[in-house]
Amino acid sequence: MAKALLMACICLFSLASVSSASATDGNTLHRWCEDKRSDFNAGLCSGYIISSAEAFLLLSTVCLPEGVTNGQAVDVTTKFLKENPARRHELAHTLIRDALRTPFPCRN
Repeated sequence: MAKALLMACICLFSLASVSSASATDGNTLHRWCEDKRSDFNAGLCSGYIISSAEAFLLLSTVCLPEGVTNGQAVDVTTKFLKENPARRHELAHTLIRDALRTPFPCRN
């Protein structure tokens, strides 16, 4: 399972790094997350955030404490997107990392 997740994450980030013009930015992620009329966009929002968060966990870039749910990761990220509109032009996975690092820093 972990191996499959790692491969999926590698694919996700390699696709995102091909070209910043084709990569998902914060504006797109915010639009997906704010679209309350579309289950598809809600799924894109949650799926993108959760898969990115899991990749960051594997890379030890973000350290979510035991008990933090996927829903919490989505809530924290969407709150960050709402509160930081000036950063939404940045790549979505960068914003997700930054959103999760503040409340859940890694303790070395």
